[in-house]
Amino acid sequence: MKGHSRSSLIILLAISMVISFCIERIYSISNHSIEDSTKLITSLKKKSDFVPLMGADEFMTSSYTLFKERINLNMWHGHQFLEFEKAESLYFELFLSNQATVDLVLGGQVVRLRKGDKAILYDFNGELSNPIELLIEIEDKNKILYEKGTYFINSKKLIDSVEAVRIRNHGTEESSLEKISIEGSPLKLRPSFSWSLFLIGVMVLAVAFFLISSLKAISIGVSVSIISVLCYFFYIFYFQGIYLFEYFERPESEANLISEESLRVSEELKLKKNSVLFIGSSQTFGEGASKETKRWTDLYCAKKEIDNCLNIAIRSAVSQTFVDLQEDIIKSSPDKIFFVLSYNDRDPEKHRKNIDLLFKEWSALKIPVIAILEPSTQALNNLSPLHYNILSIARKYSIRAMDPTGLFKLKDDLSWNWWDNIHLTDHGHMLLANYIEESEERN
Repeated sequence: MKGHSRSSLIILLAISMVISFCIERIYSISNHSIEDSTKLITSLKKKSDFVPLMGADEFMTSSYTLFKERINLNMWHGHQFLEFEKAESLYFELFLSNQATVDLVLGGQVVRLRKGDKAILYDFNGELSNPIELLIEIEDKNKILYEKGTYFINSKKLIDSVEAVRIRNHGTEESSLEKISIEGSPLKLRPSFSWSLFLIGVMVLAVAFFLISSLKAISIGVSVSIISVLCYFFYIFYFQGIYLFEYFERPESEANLISEESLRVSEELKLKKNSVLFIGSSQTFGEGASKETKRWTDLYCAKKEIDNCLNIAIRSAVSQTFVDLQEDIIKSSPDKIFFVLSYNDRDPEKHRKNIDLLFKEWSALKIPVIAILEPSTQALNNLSPLHYNILSIARKYSIRAMDPTGLFKLKDDLSWNWWDNIHLTDHGHMLLANYIEESEERN
C-alpha cells in the first residue's frame, strides 16, 4: 500500500462498490431474456417443426426484447405471438403507440385493440368474422386482467373465457407488456443481483486502487465511477434497445447461407430429373409454415397428385442466385417451373436482366413456366418494381403470370401473414396453394 489513510480506504472501497454495481448490472441485464425470467410465456412464432421464423428465437433469448424492463412486442421484426400458460389469474398493462395494433386471441375469439378506438370482438376460425364493437375505449396504457374465468380491460368486463391468453402484435409499431403478474406474483424482467460477481469486482478494484498512491487512486476512481454510472444509465435507457450486430452480421450470414444452400440445390438437381420445380426465396422455401408438408408447394403437389416435385427455393435468394444455378436447372430437364422471386433483389435493373435471361432460355427449351407474384402486405396496395419486372418479362416470352395479391387483399393479415409483410402462416400457404390450383383450372 502507498500511504492510504483510513478515510481514503473507505472512499476507495465505496468507489469500487459503485463501479462493481454498474458492471454487474450491465453484464447481468445484457445476458437476461424472457426465457430466463419465466417459463410461463412461450412464443408461438418460435414453434415450428420446419424452420423458425427470423427473429423468433432471438426475441425469446435476447435482452434486447426486455428494454426498459418490459416485453417489447415490436422488437425482432415485430409480429410476435406470445402465449401465457393457463393460470387462475393474470394481469398486465398493455402499452400501445398511435399506430400499433394488438390482438388478444382467446381460442375461437379475437379482441382487436387500437389506441383511440373501441375494442372489437371477432369470431376466429382461421380468419376473422362477425365483428362486434365493444363499449371499451382503448387508451395508450390498458390494464388487462383475467380472473376467475373472466377477462377485463380497463376495469370493464370483456368476455368470459377459460382459454389461455395469446397476444399478437401487428408490425413493428411500438407496443409492450408491462407490470406482468401471474397468479398474483409479479414477473421480474430484470435479473437477480449477482452478489458473487459484485464482490469479485469490488475485490479486484480495491486491490488495484490500493496499489496506487492515495490521491491518484481517488482521482482515477472518481473518474471511472462517474463513467460507470453514466454507462449504466445509457445502457438501460438507450443502448439495450439497439441491436447493432444485426446490421453487421446479416449480410455475411445471408451470403454464407445462399452459398451453402446453392450447393445443396445443385446436388438435388443432379439427382432428381424431370421434376416440377419451385424456384423462389424464403416464402417459397416455406418459412412461416409449421411443417414442411404445410408449405404451399407441398400442398399444391398433394392436391394435383404430383409425385415428382422439387422445391429448390433458397432463403434470402436473389435473381443472381438462380442465374448461377441455371446450368443445373436446365440439365435436370424440368417438366414445369413455378417461378416466385420478386422481393429480395435490391437492384431492379439487375433483377430485370436476370429474369430476362432465365425466361429466355426456358422459353427456347419450351419448358412450361408459371410466374407468380409474391404476395406481401406491401404489394396489396402497390406492386413493387420487381413485380412489374416479372409481369413485363413474362409477357415478352408469353409466360403465364399469376397475381394472388388480390386474394390476400380480402383477408385479414392475422390469418395469413407472419412478419415483415412477406412470410406466410399455415393458413396463408393453404390460401396460396388453393389460388394457384384454381387459377390453373380456370385456364
